[in-house]
Amino acid sequence: MFYVIRAVYDETNVYLDNNVANSIPKQYQLFEGVSRLDGWSEDVAFKFSINRPEGMNLTDCVANSDQLLIISDRFRVVLEEFQVKDIEYLPVKIKDHKGRMASEHYWIANFLVLTEAVDRERSIFDDNPGSEDEIFGFDKLVLREDILKSGPVIFSLKEEPMTFIARQDLVRRIEEAGLAGVECVETDDFRTLD
Repeated sequence: MFYVIRAVYDETNVYLDNNVANSIPKQYQLFEGVSRLDGWSEDVAFKFSINRPEGMNLTDCVANSDQLLIISDRFRVVLEEFQVKDIEYLPVKIKDHKGRMASEHYWIANFLVLTEAVDRERSIFDDNPGSEDEIFGFDKLVLREDILKSGPVIFSLKEEPMTFIARQDLVRRIEEAGLAGVECVETDDFRTLD
């Protein structure tokens, strides 16, 4: 069984904005499987959103305006237990609403391989108007049989790179570790379209 993993939406949890224009040059590459570790700036910082002043809880998976998978040290340790390949961890700093340092222990999980996994015949989705192969959103997500049998422990969908999928054994470990702010939704129940 596979699950979509994402940050929990909760008004009390931090929501991050990338407030510094061009702080991540060629940011689009983070959704294309391009390695960014070489030359990555140690000064990349996100800030608590001023539009959500009540959000103060820093969790292990942090919701953000860029739809990146931003994770804590604790989440990274869990992924490293599974020896996840084809992923790199890009360090980011997090600043509070007033611009003070809240944490220097977060990472963008950058997937170096995007996995083509959607069963297009059985899934219901909208095409991305800007791309022939990409998907804009799902009303029903069904994974291909080969992925269900032997898919990676965690991956970014090639068809929709802002959607992150995890195998059941990883989800169990996330729950055992008590990682906060991580929502795991069975792919059968995952919807992004109203």
